[in-house]
Amino acid sequence: MPGFAWYGVDVDIDDRMNAEEGLRATQAKRSRASQIATVSELRDGNSAAEVVSRIRALFTRTDSTRTLLNLNEVIAEVSWLISEEAASGNVTVDTDLEHDLPATWADRVQMQQVIVNLARNGVDAMRFEDSHPKVLSIRSRRDGTNSVLIEIRDRRTTPPPSSA
Repeated sequence: MPGFAWYGVDVDIDDRMNAEEGLRATQAKRSRASQIATVSELRDGNSAAEVVSRIRALFTRTDSTRTLLNLNEVIAEVSWLISEEAASGNVTVDTDLEHDLPATWADRVQMQQVIVNLARNGVDAMRFEDSHPKVLSIRSRRDGTNSVLIEIRDRRTTPPPSSA
């Protein structure tokens, strides 16, 4: 009768799981810090004290500072800010901004952050694709009488198949 052998392996995966969880937490913190750094780069159009106080308000969850905004100005600032990042991924930023938009009550820094996040997501989605052209489209439109619509789209065109 042939002999049977049993082999057992005991692997403790707690350390690996803890390390992965630590990595995820670190990546989340790094992402948040990157967002804050990006928003802080927009100080050219705002005073440093205003930006710092608004960033503090984001962290402390206090009331935001709402003012009447020209959203096209905010979009232009964001387009300038992400242009280098987009170019590094061979992505072109195309803006199509309606000129007679109504002013909107909003917190400037929060609007910048939302638009930056959406634009970066679009650039990241196209960064490693082989399609050409890769265009991040940012549009503003009047939506009804007193509303504004902002669209941020990533457009990719796949190259035609090569003929054999």
